[in-house]
Order: sequence, then C-alpha cells, then structure tokens
Amino acid sequence: APRAPRATVAVPADAVLPEPGSGRLREVGSGTRARVRLTYGAFVSAFHDGTRTSFADVLYPYVIAYRWGASDAEGATPYDPEIDRATALVRERLAGIRFAGVDATSKSIRFGELAFVREMLLVEIYVAASGEDLGKAAAIAPPWSSIPWHVIALMEEAVARGWAAFSQGEAARLGVPWLDLVRADALKARLESLVEEFERRGYVPEPLKDHVNAEEARARWRALTAFYEEYGHFLVTGGPYLLKEWSEQATVLQVFRDPSYPLGVGSYDSYAIPRRAYISGVETQETGLKLFVEVERLEKFMRSFKIIREPLRSSKSDSLARQTLECRFVVVDADGRVALAGRGRLEADGGFALDLIGRLAPGRYGVVAALSLNGNTMNADVRRFAYTVPANP
Repeated sequence: APRAPRATVAVPADAVLPEPGSGRLREVGSGTRARVRLTYGAFVSAFHDGTRTSFADVLYPYVIAYRWGASDAEGATPYDPEIDRATALVRERLAGIRFAGVDATSKSIRFGELAFVREMLLVEIYVAASGEDLGKAAAIAPPWSSIPWHVIALMEEAVARGWAAFSQGEAARLGVPWLDLVRADALKARLESLVEEFERRGYVPEPLKDHVNAEEARARWRALTAFYEEYGHFLVTGGPYLLKEWSEQATVLQVFRDPSYPLGVGSYDSYAIPRRAYISGVETQETGLKLFVEVERLEKFMRSFKIIREPLRSSKSDSLARQTLECRFVVVDADGRVALAGRGRLEADGGFALDLIGRLAPGRYGVVAALSLNGNTMNADVRRFAYTVPANP
C-alpha cells in the first residue's frame, strides 16, 4: 500500500484549528508543518429540512471535538469523556483545515433543459500522520458530517443548559436524560421554544460567526421549526431517508428526494443485490501470472432484475461502472510459509497481473488469489495455482 511521504508540507497560514475548550477557530499562522495534505471533494446537497450544506457544516463537528473533548483541571469548559475518547486521534493528529473553494461543474448533469447541479466543497485537511499509509491518514479527520451545524448547536445548547447529556455515561453521572431528539417529548417542547428564540436572535455559535451571518442563521432556524411542525422531531440529517413515524412496534423511513444528492438512483444496488467476480483462467507471463476475470452484471426491468455473468474484456468496461474490482493474493512456499502478499494490477484488457518476478527466491510456490467486487468478500472465488521460479530464469 502507498505510504505517507517522509517529507513535511507547510500548512497555509489561513488554515484554521479549533481552540481546545472554547472551540474558537484560530488561524494556524506561519511556520506550522504537517506530514500529509489531503484534499477532499465533499459533495453537498440539501439536508432534510431543505437547508443546503455549507462550509460551516463541515467545520462544526471539528469544533465539537475540541470544545467538548478537551478537559481542563478547573472544569471551566464543557466536557464529555465519551466525546474525548471518540475524538482523541483527531485532536492529536489534525494540523489544519482550509476551505479551498467550490467545484459546481465536474459532477453536474443536464437532461435537456433541466440541469442537476452537484456542488463539491474542496477542503484541505493537514494531518500530522506518522508512518500510516495514505488510506489510514485519510480516515483520521474527514470533512463530512451527516448533521447540519444548527442541529448540532441545538443539541449543544440543550446539554449546556443541563437538559440532557451527549453520552449515556454522562447522563447517568449527572442524573439527566440521555439526549434524544425524537422520543423525549418534554425535551422537544423545550427545544421548540429554544429554536424560536434562536430565530429571533439570528443565533450563530461563536466559532462560526466568521462563516455564517445572522440572516443565514434565521433561515436555518426557520427551516428547523417547519421540519419539527411537519414531522414532530428534530432529527434532521443528510441522506436518502428521513424519519417519518415511529412507535414501539415500527419505524417508518421516508425516501428523501433531492436532485442535488450526490448518490443517485442505483447507488445502493451493490448492497441490496451484491455481485461477485470470478477467476476464469490463468496464464504465466514474463512478470508472473495473469488472471482472467468474469464479473456479474445487473440488468433491471422495473422491479425485476437479472444477474448476468460475463468475461471482463476491458478495465473501462460498462460492467465496472461505479464498481470497485480488487484482487488480493498470497504466495506460499513449499514449507507452507507466506513468502509474499499483495494486490493484483488491473490491466487495460480486463485481466489482473500478479507481479512475482524479482520478488521470490527460486523454488516452487502456491499462489492463492481472490477477487472482490465492491468489497463483497462473501463466498469469494478463491483459487490456488502452482508457480515455479527457476534457478536460472
């Protein structure tokens, strides 16, 4: 796997970090360096109350991590030990957050006169990672939250006023209810009044005052009030489903249709109808082994579907549209010890190359390979092949 570079990168002076305890966003200034710079394209769309994702929604979860996850000896700042534990790595490794702009063209789609604009916030995250591969570094502090800033701020204010607690442990310790935006009727009545107060004031949490003005905030609080009046709860999130009704017997989720949502129709088919990939053949080549591949393709007819298995003839095949195909292999020597492990290389003709030459000592080996399509490793097609490295190639 690719590893994070050893050299450091300069963190731009206008990148920000929350201040422990207060959560205020401070510019890092000059002279700060990080191990990795990661640029994320965060697709944005409407939340369930109709408000649109902004950079403030990206920033506020970081604020909560530093505001509620950093304890001081005097107990003068808000604190929850569960938030502390859950966000410790973020606070340890995050070196800066920077808004790099908006891309509103790369994923926009036009059907005749109708245009579906899918905006993408470009966010730079600077991480003081050390030794992790890039995949792990990218998972430390990704700029995404399923909850808008105004709902997080509402939750935060409820906890600050002693009406509830973020975590179950703190609720038990303080003798208050565990925060519930859906089922706690007494709390929801208090929150309704609080939302009305926030709308009158145009309330913006202190850390976001450079990113949200009072009128924008009033629009957020108005939308939250309308959502509560329609659905009877404050659980506004982002995603394809919203909570419509609930009881002790059943919960009803309503499909949320919004043209700007980045995952369109069919995006979740790989979960409902998982498909598989197969190794249909193997041949020896100069660099090692070449695996031939067959994949399952889905054909849909209204509410019916058919799975078709066919050879993969190209790495750009329609069969791989929106799909992730992966090959992993292990090489075992004559004594049953693992001599090599790695990933196959998908070539233009749709086959996987296993690069073995120059990586193994002369001898006889067994190569065990498996394919996965979209991470589906259930009943994976696992094959074993004999492979010999001659003494004098």
